[in-house]
Amino acid sequence: MINTLSFSYPWWYTLICLSLGVLYGLLMYYRDKRFSDYSPWLTRFLTLVRSVTVFLILLLLLSPFVKTIKEDIKTPVILFASDISESIKETAKAGDLTLWQSNLDNLEKIYHQNLKSGILLLVLMSILKKKIALLIRVPTSAVCSDILTKTIVTKIWEPWC
Repeated sequence: MINTLSFSYPWWYTLICLSLGVLYGLLMYYRDKRFSDYSPWLTRFLTLVRSVTVFLILLLLLSPFVKTIKEDIKTPVILFASDISESIKETAKAGDLTLWQSNLDNLEKIYHQNLKSGILLLVLMSILKKKIALLIRVPTSAVCSDILTKTIVTKIWEPWC
């Protein structure tokens, strides 16, 4: 998280505030007869405190604001869509499953460092002649072969490999 203090006025306005604060503090205590009885370090300390106080009040009148920059790094999610309805099972080629397995392994090797929570598989199943979408979370380290054998992969994802 990065915090920066910014003003809506130019930077030299702070120098004017500082000089006005020091000038006010010096005018209040320099050669004042009321403080002749006190030690010189006390009058210098009071001058410093009054100068800093006036400077801070004038600085707050410049309406400062704090800019905060927060960076959130989010891991990517890889989503595979697969349709395993009866019509796709009948027309599927034998090599699609092995091709999908090898491409999935390649993607896992490439993006292994960035994937924390796993690969998401979106399986569209035909139950009672209605398409129902099921979202299955599969760990990246071990992709279950049961899920892979039940899915027939369309070649939508090939350009990303």
